[in-house]
Parts: sequence; C-alpha cells; structure tokens
Amino acid sequence: MYGQTFYVTNGGTYGSSWIHADLQEADEQCCVNRVAKIMRQHKLKAQIVYKRSHIKGGKASRIVDNLLARKFNPAAPNQSWVSDISYMGTYEGFLYVATGMDLFSRRIMGWPMDNIWINTLL
Repeated sequence: MYGQTFYVTNGGTYGSSWIHADLQEADEQCCVNRVAKIMRQHKLKAQIVYKRSHIKGGKASRIVDNLLARKFNPAAPNQSWVSDISYMGTYEGFLYVATGMDLFSRRIMGWPMDNIWINTLL
C-alpha cells in the first residue's frame, strides 16, 4: 500500500490529505475520503508536531512614572505627547518605525524609520 509507505517515510506526520496528494503525484487515482477510510482501518493517525516555544526570561523592564495620570485630554497643544515604536520583518531584516502624537490635536507629528532600534527614534 503506497499510503502506508508515505505515512511511514514521513515519520507518521502525514494525514489523509497529504497522503492523497502524494498518491496523486505517484499517478494513483483515489479520493481523499478513501485514503482517510483506509487510514482508519489500519489505525493510522497523523502525529501532530508541536513547535516548542523558547521564551527566555530576563530582567524586568524599567517601570517609568505615570506622568499623564490617565489625563488624555490636554487643554492646549504641545502639552502632552505620546509615542510608540513598532517593527516589521522584511527580507533584508527588521524595519523599526516610531510615531509621536500630540494628544491635543490627535495628529501624528512624525514617524521616523530606521533599520536598527535606537533611542533617538523617539
């Protein structure tokens, strides 16, 4: 049986849809439901491969003072600014984008970009 061969050679990780695709490439004609039925009869189930997460703990981030005290409606322009930094993965590496917004006018005042994260972006 070709299906069992594909199942074994791929470490038991192939389900009926992948085995069906391999069978079609080998010019074997059958439908995916037939492959699933045969797999059930032979008690073959795809083993789910989980990726291990590698979260490394580090030092706690520095906690800064809450200068705004949740007062997000200043009375005049240029009294309160907020900023954020984000990054995007590209083929050439990461691109870091920082934004600064005046809370009075709610306008973005600037968005510098760089390929390295540095404190001067903000």
